Amino acid sequence: MPEETETLKRYRDGQKDYRLKLRFIALLLIAGNTGTEIVAAAVGKDIRTVETWYGKYLTHGPDALNSFQYQPKRCFLSDDQLADMIAWVKKELPSDTKVICHYIREQTGIAYCQSAVAKLLKKKRTETTPSEADSGKTSVRKRTNRFY
Repeated sequence: MPEETETLKRYRDGQKDYRLKLRFIALLLIAGNTGTEIVAAAVGKDIRTVETWYGKYLTHGPDALNSFQYQPKRCFLSDDQLADMIAWVKKELPSDTKVICHYIREQTGIAYCQSAVAKLLKKKRTETTPSEADSGKTSVRKRTNRFY
């Protein structure tokens, strides 16, 4: 048990992110025979969160708690569909994201909300400048910088 405590201390001390450090502090408190309710209150987390951390530690070891292991959501549109949509936006210069949502639903059958479309465009850095708007189609609303 002392070697496990030393391992947890090394992980705690090696952390730069305080949220990950907090996990190891909680485990060290549990290793010191402090109840999970008291540990949860001490670190400001829900009891279930502390129990989840403890369970992960028991089953997978300290490395399982050493990162957030976040996996981003995949886009519902294929790469080709996304490229087609971006090309359409650059060509047509739609007035707002509602028009783009309708276009996506019409072309692919996939329903996106306006905020999701705005995030997609921001992620792909689709910019529409006044010079693009003036050379060709003009949009209903004059745009100054980005499509958000």
